[in-house]
Amino acid sequence: MTGSMTVKPFKPALLAGWDALSWVLAAGAFVLVRHDFDLSANVWREVVVYTLTAIVLQIGIGFRTHLYLGRSRIGSFDETTMLAFVVGAVAAIDAGVALAFERSYSRGLLLLVPVLALLLMAFGRWAYRGTADLRRRPTGTEEAITAVVYGAGDAGHQIAQLVDLSDEPPYRILAFVDDDPAKRFLRVRGRRVVGRGDALIEVARQHGAKAVILAITKAEPALLQEVADQCQVAGLEFVVVPPVRELIGGRVELEQLRAFNIADLLGRDTVQTDLSAIAGLVSGQVVLVTGAGGSTAGEPAAGVDGG
Repeated sequence: MTGSMTVKPFKPALLAGWDALSWVLAAGAFVLVRHDFDLSANVWREVVVYTLTAIVLQIGIGFRTHLYLGRSRIGSFDETTMLAFVVGAVAAIDAGVALAFERSYSRGLLLLVPVLALLLMAFGRWAYRGTADLRRRPTGTEEAITAVVYGAGDAGHQIAQLVDLSDEPPYRILAFVDDDPAKRFLRVRGRRVVGRGDALIEVARQHGAKAVILAITKAEPALLQEVADQCQVAGLEFVVVPPVRELIGGRVELEQLRAFNIADLLGRDTVQTDLSAIAGLVSGQVVLVTGAGGSTAGEPAAGVDGG
């Protein structure tokens, strides 16, 4: 097993321990609110048996489904969904067993405690995720280039996450701009969307940015040219996200961000022509080359002219 797949031993124990504690706290809260801890010995026994059974089932099903073994990132949507599934299974099995042996079991105990337990489990993961993200977020280095990101979609979120998790990020994101009116109040990992694309240069100046990152993987050539011209006039570095065809699995990596070049306007890869292979065909001949402004014909035209 590679190092990247190794689960730190304290994490399964921490997660399982918190989930077990959540069942205890949920049962205690239910007893406090519903009965003010004034229960008969028989009801106390039911609560204790129900809670212990739930803990055993939670840990058993959790490990069986790999919930505690790194199946999903802590606090992610996938993990929360699996957590809800596990708690639902635990509640159903525990209720079935309880009612099979004792039909006088409190319906409130069977219905409310699992919900409270799930909320506590989710809260613990949210707190862990928030603390971990804050601890990882770099304060920035002098070498990091301050930047405004144009595009608060998937690519923009990925770039912000990569910058936050990088030990030595090449950029320090100050703000976002996006043309979607529905995103005017959006925050991307704590950074606000402060305007639309037509205010890009103004936003960059207000925040003291030195670069603009275009986080749109399917940007039209007209938009690329417009933003490139604006950045050139304003003296800003213009950085683009590669098109989807150049990404691996649709994921953006910091190393893939690059300075804008004219080839980005093509919407495809540039064509490399082997001039030596065609030299014999055109040597000493009068040749008409059409479309010489593009990459396909431009290079041969320059080679023929130079020859």
